[in-house]
Amino acid sequence: MWRLLSIVGLLCLGAQPALAVGKAASSKWTVDYADDHCQASRTFDIDGRAVLLVIKPPLDGGTTRLQVHKAFRELSGPESAVSLDFGDGQPPFRTTMQLALSMGGVAMIVDLPPAEAVRLRSASMLKLKSATKVRGEFALAPGAALFRALDRCVADLRTRLGLDSGQPRWTVPATSLTALKPLFSSSKYWTVEMRMPRTNKVSVRLLIDKAGAVRDCAITAGSGSTGLDIQTCQVFERKVKYRPARTADGQPIASVVTEMIAWRL
Repeated sequence: MWRLLSIVGLLCLGAQPALAVGKAASSKWTVDYADDHCQASRTFDIDGRAVLLVIKPPLDGGTTRLQVHKAFRELSGPESAVSLDFGDGQPPFRTTMQLALSMGGVAMIVDLPPAEAVRLRSASMLKLKSATKVRGEFALAPGAALFRALDRCVADLRTRLGLDSGQPRWTVPATSLTALKPLFSSSKYWTVEMRMPRTNKVSVRLLIDKAGAVRDCAITAGSGSTGLDIQTCQVFERKVKYRPARTADGQPIASVVTEMIAWRL
């Protein structure tokens, strides 16, 4: 069971000299209201190219993920500095944007801590600048309707998973079919190029679907290196498979799993 909710969007008006303005290639935000994940997406036309912005809220605390999907002519490296201006008069949020492979090609990922996610929810326009060629203005209006739809999706999913009642619907929890320890080594991934973290430990909350695939990942306790944190989720989403959780009668079901990883740096 899944539904798509469309929310009427507003076109971006005006432009700043150094910043391309994203004009909506489609007139609506779409909220993917699914059995095992929640996300909103909208395609923008920036400099004549289609750029897809995806917003993925966490199920149970943790980071809110922004994904920017674009066809890149060239890539300057696995990560780059990025600033996000929410138009609220406060200084832009500065963090790291991490390169990721996606089904449609290449995506750049930013994870927003809860405090910055609050700013996103109140914004009508997101202005993004990075050292790569990912930059522009993204209209979030009508933001209230957009985030209400996301909140309904998350609340519904939490109810179906049994998280709010404290009695999850699964009786047998999901367990990893993949040996985790060998996967998390900086020698295997781009993490060798990342800033040194405060700690090598990263805690994540994963949404496992009924087939055992990792459908969503939120950072609940980071390492101090945004790139390392995002890489942790990429490894889980691309390389780790679970034996799905099961109900009392043995039926597979979506579930939530918490993992703590100690990277070998």
